[in-house]
Amino acid sequence: MQDALIRALPGFDDPIEMLEACHGRMKNQLEILRRLAGWLPEHGADTAARQAATAILRYFRTAAVHHHQDEERDVFPRLLARIDTVDRHRVECLIASLLADHKALFAAWDVLVGPLDAIAQGTGTELDGDDVAYFTQQYLNHLECEEMMLFPMLLRHLGPEDLAEIGEEMRTRRQVR
Repeated sequence: MQDALIRALPGFDDPIEMLEACHGRMKNQLEILRRLAGWLPEHGADTAARQAATAILRYFRTAAVHHHQDEERDVFPRLLARIDTVDRHRVECLIASLLADHKALFAAWDVLVGPLDAIAQGTGTELDGDDVAYFTQQYLNHLECEEMMLFPMLLRHLGPEDLAEIGEEMRTRRQVR
């Protein structure tokens, strides 16, 4: 069963599907973060809270960073290289907006790291609800923009060779054979 599940997951041979799957995992982590903020006032940094904080930290310190690097280093430059003059301005504006989002998301994440680290270690019990709401809503807006605008452009403008190269770069970034 585990082999069948692994085969069903998107792989590096379909990087757009992999990026979409990553969005699903991000949304899951954002929901856990939101729930954690509501959990702490009543339960403190109990085992469940420490485990949730640890998982959130691990995800946003590794997988989310890789995801943004995939876009910034591989996807955006390739899309710009393939785009024609008719769509070029629109794509440049979209990419500029997404890059600004990445910067803002990392800044919002930095506000949450200290409290999450303390919760994960069992030494803290507070997570500012406004900071969590801002981070989660900004991330969800960003993901929706990518899904509605970026991914269709990738499917329209990138060819099989582009996708194979992006997939290989993603694999290398994650040090997967």
